Amino acid sequence: MSAVSATHSKVGLDNKMDMDDVFSPEAIYASWMSLSYFSLTTGMLFYHMTRKDSIKADKRLAAAIAISLLVVSVVYVLIAVIPYKTRLDRAVQECLVARGCNKEMADTIRNTARMNLATGMVTVLVEMVICYLIFKTI
Repeated sequence: MSAVSATHSKVGLDNKMDMDDVFSPEAIYASWMSLSYFSLTTGMLFYHMTRKDSIKADKRLAAAIAISLLVVSVVYVLIAVIPYKTRLDRAVQECLVARGCNKEMADTIRNTARMNLATGMVTVLVEMVICYLIFKTI
């Protein structure tokens, strides 16, 4: 049997890889990242508006709400990372056994996944720094 379990493989009878195994994880990951950026933007905008008195709110409450939205943003990224990596690891394994897909293509999928995961982790790091900076203003 191949490296990919027969129960999970989408390599068809013609031994070609189903490209949904690559594009679906990318789309799902992008959706989670969009939610993360939306939450980040909302938190930052809310905090800015309270600091400029567009919205009247206690400084501590505004900071707590902004930090909460940033933490939610971090959670969105973390929720996205593990399934994304798992799905693309499976896609790489399927690529290696599929006709018309070679090691170079598998490496391209793997490298794209690494770049996307690194981007997600950098996003988390930046959001944590922003949380710290907001916390320091209280």
